[in-house]
Amino acid sequence: FSLVTLGDLLYSHPVANSPDAEFQRVVELIKRGDVTVGNQEGVFIDLKSFKGEGYGNGLLWGEGTLARDMRAMGIGMVSVANNHSTDWGPQGLLDTRRNLDEAGVVHSGGGRTLEEARQAGILRTPKGHVALVSAASTFKPNAGANDAVGEVPSRPGISVLRTRKVNLVTVSQMAMIRALATQ
Repeated sequence: FSLVTLGDLLYSHPVANSPDAEFQRVVELIKRGDVTVGNQEGVFIDLKSFKGEGYGNGLLWGEGTLARDMRAMGIGMVSVANNHSTDWGPQGLLDTRRNLDEAGVVHSGGGRTLEEARQAGILRTPKGHVALVSAASTFKPNAGANDAVGEVPSRPGISVLRTRKVNLVTVSQMAMIRALATQ
């Protein structure tokens, strides 16, 4: 079983059929994997029919056909949880998920509810099942999905991972900090 992992898939227009020979060599390496996983950085939507709106600075956008382009390159799984997942609001994320579903690209990390955003994406291959769980530790305000609570409806978004910074110091550094604090 071979797993190919890619970093951020950060492009706006289809490239699978690029005439660039060196790029096609990379595509062939991607296709050789039993499973290829990447991080879908941003959304891909059809701006002509899109019903939502952009939110914040640095809006990443890709054509609505990018899910099919990824599939053509052999990418089978993507995370949709990252700092650009909600650049085009909840609707951009939901449109991207729909495009991925239609192209047959398994995804995780975003959804109509928090429960859905935290579900694993499962890819079934002839050699076994592969699960992908995704969360983001950097994200725009209000990017996190929420489940419905009482009369409050659910909110689409991503699975966010909140972290707490811990500073570790040596004994001698702590002594210096104490000395500085008392002066």
